[in-house]
Amino acid sequence: MRNINGYTPEAKPKALPGKTGRWPVPYVITPNEPLEEAEITPVDYLHTLWRRKWTVGAFLAAGVLAGGILAYLSPRVYQGQTSIEVQDVNENFLNLKDIDPTATSSNFGNDAYVQTQAQILEQDALIEQVVKKLNLDQRPDFLPHSGLTDRVRKLLALPPVPPQAPLTAAVQQAKQNLKIIPPRQGRIIEIVFDSTDPQLAADFPNALVEVFQAQNVESRWHAAEQVKQWLDPQLNDVKAQLDRDQAALTNYQRQAGLLITDGQENIAAQKLRLLQTSLAQAQADRIAKEPLYQLSSSGDSDGVAENPATAQYEMKLSDLRQKLAELKTIYTPENPKIVQLQAQITDMENLLKRQTATTHRRMQNDYAAAKEREDLLTKAYSAQAAVVAELGVKLDHYNALKHQLDTTRQVYDSMVQKVSEARVASAIRPTNVRVVGKAEPPAAPYKPNPPLNIAIGLFAGMICGIGCAMLLEQSNRSIRSPGEMVTISPLLTELGTIPQAPRLGAVSARLLRAAGKDARVERIAWEQKDSEFSESFRAVLASILLPSRNGESPRVFVVTSPRPGEGKTTVSSNLAIALAEIKHRVVLIDGDLRRPRLHDIFDVVNSSGFSDLLCEKESVLDLPMEQLVQRTSIPNLFLMPSGPCPDGIFNYLYSPRVVRLLDRLREDFDHVIIDAPPTLEFADARVMARSADGVILVFRANHTDRRTALAVVDQLVRDRIPILGTILNDWNPKSPGGYGDYAYRGRYGYATDETRVVLAHGVSQNQ
Repeated sequence: MRNINGYTPEAKPKALPGKTGRWPVPYVITPNEPLEEAEITPVDYLHTLWRRKWTVGAFLAAGVLAGGILAYLSPRVYQGQTSIEVQDVNENFLNLKDIDPTATSSNFGNDAYVQTQAQILEQDALIEQVVKKLNLDQRPDFLPHSGLTDRVRKLLALPPVPPQAPLTAAVQQAKQNLKIIPPRQGRIIEIVFDSTDPQLAADFPNALVEVFQAQNVESRWHAAEQVKQWLDPQLNDVKAQLDRDQAALTNYQRQAGLLITDGQENIAAQKLRLLQTSLAQAQADRIAKEPLYQLSSSGDSDGVAENPATAQYEMKLSDLRQKLAELKTIYTPENPKIVQLQAQITDMENLLKRQTATTHRRMQNDYAAAKEREDLLTKAYSAQAAVVAELGVKLDHYNALKHQLDTTRQVYDSMVQKVSEARVASAIRPTNVRVVGKAEPPAAPYKPNPPLNIAIGLFAGMICGIGCAMLLEQSNRSIRSPGEMVTISPLLTELGTIPQAPRLGAVSARLLRAAGKDARVERIAWEQKDSEFSESFRAVLASILLPSRNGESPRVFVVTSPRPGEGKTTVSSNLAIALAEIKHRVVLIDGDLRRPRLHDIFDVVNSSGFSDLLCEKESVLDLPMEQLVQRTSIPNLFLMPSGPCPDGIFNYLYSPRVVRLLDRLREDFDHVIIDAPPTLEFADARVMARSADGVILVFRANHTDRRTALAVVDQLVRDRIPILGTILNDWNPKSPGGYGDYAYRGRYGYATDETRVVLAHGVSQNQ
C-alpha cells in the first residue's frame, strides 16, 4: 500500500556495504509517484493573506492613493435637482373629457401616464427650447469639440466628419448631463442636471419645468379651441333641422285629430288599457269563485268549512259531543245531565244546518254577479279594441315623426352644451404639472466624492492584493512551517526548527562589537547561550543523539542544503558548538572548498586545511592531530579549515584519502561535522556522505521549494545515502500555523535586546 506521497512505508531498513560497525542506516526509501497536494481549507487562505500582508497592504495603499489622485484631478461637478408632480386632470370638470378628443381614457393606467410624461421631458424639441432660453449654444462647454473619433480619423488621414451645428451640439451635451428619474410608484418625477457651473445646474431643471408646463397648457388650449371652431357651423345646421321636424309633427297631429295626453298616449289607448285591466280582474274574480260555486251546487259542504260562523258551530258541536261521551261513562242515559246535554247537541246541529244553507246561497249569488260583470267588460273591451285598431296607423306615423324630432332635439342640446364647454375650456388654461421642489444652486459639488473614490480604490486594491497574494502563493512551492517535510517523504525525520532572527540594522551589531560581544549568528550557541536561538540548536542536537539508546549515535555526518543561502553553515557551526558544550570532542570540517567561511567565523588561519590533506601524500595523514586541525576559542571544538583550493582539487574527493581521513578523525574525536556545499549544484556533499554516517538536510522556510527538496531526497536515496533528518531554518514562530511566539522565553529571560541585535546581524551573514 502506498501513501499519498508515493513512498512505500513497508520498505525495510538496509545497511550500506562497507559500513559495518558504524552508524546503521535507518532506512532507504524509493520514490514511486509524484507528490499529491493536501486539501486547502479556509484557514489556509487566511494564513496565506497574513503571510502576504505586505503585498496586500501595498495594493491597498496603491488603491487609496489612486482614488485620492483621481478625486483631486477630476473636475468639480455640481448637481441641481427639482421634483414635479404629474397630477390627474379632472376631465369631468365642465365635461372637458367629452370635448377633448385627446383626453386619456379611463382604462389608461396612471403609472403609464406618468411614465409617458417622463419620456416627453427627454425629447429633443423640449430640450432645444430650454437651450435657446438659457443661450447654452453660446457657452464654450456646450460648443462642438473634436473627440477621440476625430483624432483617430485625422491620424488615419480620413476625411473629417462635418461638424455639428452649435445648437445641435448644445442639445446633445445637455441630454448627456440631464437625467430624468421616473417614479417606480407614485407621481413624483425627479429632474437632475449636472454642470460645472452651480447656477446652471439649478437653472436648467427649473427652465425645463417651465417649458414643460407651458407646452402642457398650450396643447390642452389648442385642443379646446379646435373643438369650438368645429362645433359652431354644425350647431346651425342641427338647429334648422330641429325646426323642420317640429313643424311636420304639429301638422300631422292636427290633420289626424289625435289627442295626446301628457303621458304621450291618445285617449282611446288609455281607455282600452283601463278596460283590459278591469276585464282581467273580473276574470280572475270569476275563476276564483267558480270552484266554490260548483261544490255548493253539488251539495258538497267542503267549501262551507271556510265560513267562520260554520267553523265556530262545528267546534262547539264537537266539544258537546266529547263532553257527552265522557258523561256516558259515568251516568246512565236517563240522567238529567245527559238528557240536557243531548238537547243542546240537537239545537246546535239545527243551527249548523241553517248556517250551511245560508252559505250555499251566498256562494251562488257571488258567482252569478262575477259572471255577469265579466260578460259586460268583455263586450266593452271588444268595442274599444276596434276603435284603437282604427287609430293604430295614424299613431305609428305620429310616433315616427315624434322620434325623429326627439333625436334632432337631443343632438342639438348636446351640441349646444359642448360649444358652451369648449368656450369655457378655451378661456381656462389648467396644468396638471406641479412643482414640488424648485432647484437651488448647490453649495458643494457632488462629485468627485473623495471618500467614495478612496473606498472604491480601497476595495479594488483589496481585490487586486488578495488576487496577487493568492497568485504568489500558488507560485510559491516553498516549505513554510514545521511538519511540512512529511509532504516530501513521510519517512523523513524532522530534527528541529531554527527560528527566524529579528532583523535589526548593522549599527546595533557594531554597538555590540564595541561592547566586546560577537555579532555572528554562526556562533550564537556560544555567545548568547540563553537565547531562544541557541535553545533551538540544543533541541536539534537532542533529536540527533537521543534516538540511539544503545550508545551508538551518528558520529560523522554531513550538513548540506539543496541551494545556497539556506543556512547550512550556521547550522553546522552551532551544532558543533552545542556538542562541545556537552564535553564531546568535536571537529568541524569546512568542506565547502568553493566558498569557505568557517575560518573567518572561528577566527583561525586558513593557510592549510582540508584541501592540503587531499592533495598531499598519504603520509600526511599520519601527522599528529595537532597539525591536522586547529583549536578554536571554544573548548572541545576543533576546526579543519578548507585551506587553499588549487585547480582540480575536487577530483581528490573520490580518492580513498577521504575515507582514511574520516577514520583517523573517528579515532580522536567523538563527532565529525562536515559543512558541505549545496547538493543540487555540486556533487561534493554526495561524495563525502558516502564515507559518513549520514546527511542532515537544511531547508530554509519560505525559501526552499518543495520540488527542490524532493529532488535532493530523491538524489540521496538513489545514491543509497542515509538521511539522518532535516532541519527547518529561518522559520518565523509568529507566522500563521506556527507554534506560537515562544511565550516561555520571557519567563526564562530570553530574547534580550543584545540577543536581538546579534540575531539581526547574524541573519545577514547566514544568507
